[in-house]
Amino acid sequence: MNHKPLEFASAPRRVLNLKAIAILVGGLFALRSAIGWVHGRQIDGRTTYLRSAAEAALEKGEVLRAVDWYDQYLSFRPGDRRVQESVASLLSEQKDSAALLLRAFQMNERLLLADRSRDDIRLRQIELAAQLNRVADVSGHLKHLRSSQPDVASVWHYSGVLARDTGDRHAAEDYFSRAIRLPDPPPEAFGFLAQLYAQQSSEDGRAEELMNRMVELTDSAESRRIRATWLTEQQRYPDAMDDLQQALEFEPDDAVCTAMLLKTINTLNRRDRNFDSAIAYGRLITHLRQRLKLKPEHSGLRLYLASALRSAGDHSGAIRVLEEGIAVDPRRAEFSEMLVDYLVSDHRWQQAQEVFDHIPERAIGRGRREFMRGRLLMAQKRWTEAMGALEMAIGYATRDTGLGARARTCLAICRREAGDPAAAIDAYRSLIQTHPEFEEGRIGMASAYLRADQTDLAIAEYRQLLHVDGVPEFLAHLLIRYNLDLPVHRRDWSEVTDLLRDRNPYVTDDAQRTLLQADLLFAQGHPARAMQVLDRAAKRLPDRPEIGRAFDRLASPENTGFQERLTRLFHEDPANAEAHICALRLKLGANDAAGAELWLDELAAGRSFLTLSERVRLELVTSAVSDVLGRDPLRLSAEVREMLIRRGESAGRRLAALSSEHVWNLVRFVAQYRSAEAAIEVLTNAGTLPAAVSAVSWLECLRFGTANPRIQQRVTGELIRLIQQDPADMGLRLAYAESRLLLTEYEEAETLFRQIAEYDNGNATAYNRLAWLALCVRHDSQEALQYSLNAARLMPSDPSVRSVRGLALAEARQTREALDVLTSIPAAQRTPASYLYEARALFLDGRRRDAESIVQDLVNGHYDQELAPAEGEILRSLRQDLQVRRCPGDFRCLPRIVRRQQITL
Repeated sequence: MNHKPLEFASAPRRVLNLKAIAILVGGLFALRSAIGWVHGRQIDGRTTYLRSAAEAALEKGEVLRAVDWYDQYLSFRPGDRRVQESVASLLSEQKDSAALLLRAFQMNERLLLADRSRDDIRLRQIELAAQLNRVADVSGHLKHLRSSQPDVASVWHYSGVLARDTGDRHAAEDYFSRAIRLPDPPPEAFGFLAQLYAQQSSEDGRAEELMNRMVELTDSAESRRIRATWLTEQQRYPDAMDDLQQALEFEPDDAVCTAMLLKTINTLNRRDRNFDSAIAYGRLITHLRQRLKLKPEHSGLRLYLASALRSAGDHSGAIRVLEEGIAVDPRRAEFSEMLVDYLVSDHRWQQAQEVFDHIPERAIGRGRREFMRGRLLMAQKRWTEAMGALEMAIGYATRDTGLGARARTCLAICRREAGDPAAAIDAYRSLIQTHPEFEEGRIGMASAYLRADQTDLAIAEYRQLLHVDGVPEFLAHLLIRYNLDLPVHRRDWSEVTDLLRDRNPYVTDDAQRTLLQADLLFAQGHPARAMQVLDRAAKRLPDRPEIGRAFDRLASPENTGFQERLTRLFHEDPANAEAHICALRLKLGANDAAGAELWLDELAAGRSFLTLSERVRLELVTSAVSDVLGRDPLRLSAEVREMLIRRGESAGRRLAALSSEHVWNLVRFVAQYRSAEAAIEVLTNAGTLPAAVSAVSWLECLRFGTANPRIQQRVTGELIRLIQQDPADMGLRLAYAESRLLLTEYEEAETLFRQIAEYDNGNATAYNRLAWLALCVRHDSQEALQYSLNAARLMPSDPSVRSVRGLALAEARQTREALDVLTSIPAAQRTPASYLYEARALFLDGRRRDAESIVQDLVNGHYDQELAPAEGEILRSLRQDLQVRRCPGDFRCLPRIVRRQQITL
């Protein structure tokens, strides 16, 4: 038996204790399960709490707090799509925060990636994209929805928005048209389609029909606001105001409608003198006060209330409202900012400084704070320090373009006031480069050019701003002054004449336009016509006292400025007849009859205006006397009237002695202001005269003696005698035919004019009279159209021919062409008949108010006495249709040179 040593004995074998391992693993699994179960219970409890808290916050109306609770919930349950959808829906309601809307947009995209069949989310996504101005990002969704949901109006509406933004006008018009044909169309679709129609002048009617249809389908605050926006673009401000007031009845707290209504009232207050702004402001202010009583915490309403009170002229009330707003909510820096602005504008910079000092340092941005400090320094005229503050405001206002523009404007003003016009121009130029749409910058630039004596550059700037209120008036005034500083041969009045036109006017205020028109006439050397324009406007616009004051200043002998301008006119043109007329009227207006008599005697005798010939001086005397006698018959005493008649008759006799061609002027003067019998005596004593002068003179005797049978026989016999002496003279035959018109023997007159036209087919006067007879006697517009065309071809510049041509076009219902012809006749060559024809054309064109204005002037000025009987019938018909009555008083206001246009012999 072998025995091994003890050290070589085998060690005991190690065996795994599977039971222990199983126990350990089971214990660990049980522990993990227990921990998971406990953690799960904790998660469930936490998420249940978070979800309940979010729902409770929603019940209290705390949306953002609810979103915060849901965000914490989603950190535990990121896959809960229902909660994600709820959060996206809540975020999409926060329209004032672009960041929250963008987050909702991103959440919706994730939801659509998980489930591409959710078209309802696509629809919400498209609306969010429209609010974020990112419609192009959802073009794929729109394409899908146009095929999957073609009956949803909003799909086609937003497709139209995308097409419009990409410049595809035809596709946009098609999409919008489809949208408005479907049920529940978005009101914006009507508005966008109306804008597309408005770009085509032929579609204006369709645009208005769309707006009315939109309101009929969905009469709401939104539809009223959209139509008001369109009406504002069409400059129909009263209608827009009505819609906005109706919109506020639907949604009393709508900030957009409130702002639009206030802006519309301000615009009407500036543009329409007849607009009762007190009532409109009062209604808006009452509405805002009532809403603030119900919602005192609504800061936006309080800001609009302050703005409305200030616009209405209640500056202290506006300041008081802002102070109340600061007391209610001191954290709202907008109240303090607006209050500082108002106080500075009212030159109360000490109070403004106190308000500014109480604004917390971080309550407003650094840029706005520096701008306010700069304005305060400007109010104290500390220009250098103000420029430093404003430059800092510009530096900090990188994102606030409105603040940057205002700061640059104020900086330019500071540099201008500091005596550096070149730097001011550079500042305005920089403002225009950075903010080309900021109109105040261009206005400031033009003003800086004026201060730097660069008037031509200022005019160039103002020409680009004719759409801005007040600019056309100022530019017209500036152009008048600019031309007056130029030599006479370089003056160009065409631009200012166009600015002051009555048809489609740039200057919309009647009184301002009239005053500027009078100023233009005076600058052109027509002071008498300027006074006529003011006299006429004073009667037509009795509620505008500035016109009467302007006329009184012109007519006052104490007006040294007027005297200086007359002196300047005499220096430029000593033979200016209107300047001499004004000089005579000034003396008579000052009750200086002796001075007027002396002035006429010196002019006639050659002791004044020595450079003028005797003939020119005598013609000036007769024209001045005739104008005063014809225009102011009721304002002259019998003694003054007799003095003027004697001076005019004396000058006429001297002219007749110089040349027989002036005999008919003397005969006309005597017949008009003495009697037809006296005129015949003058003509009889004149001796042998040329046949043409004699015929015209006899016509003047007949013109003022048609009621006297003896004068009728005498003139008829004399005219026949003249024709017998020279049967081939068509001028004499024209005079005889004209005498038949004066005696209303229309059939004989027409026969004579036809004979003349057949014998001499180049006689424009015969064709013109045939056209007049066809219009006023036989009422044959087609025949008159042909006769007037023949006359216009032969004598296109003759005022009588153009007047009759205008009436013929009007009666043929070519009213626009008729008005173009009539209004193109120079005012100095127009007769009462021409104005009557213009009134008829306006009436046929549907412009009843304009026609009524002219008819009123004709009636009030007794111009009906200067019309032919057939023309008197036209005037009576217009008076009846327009219901025009004669007003008491003297209204001699239409330009007039002769009673009727003379025939050319």
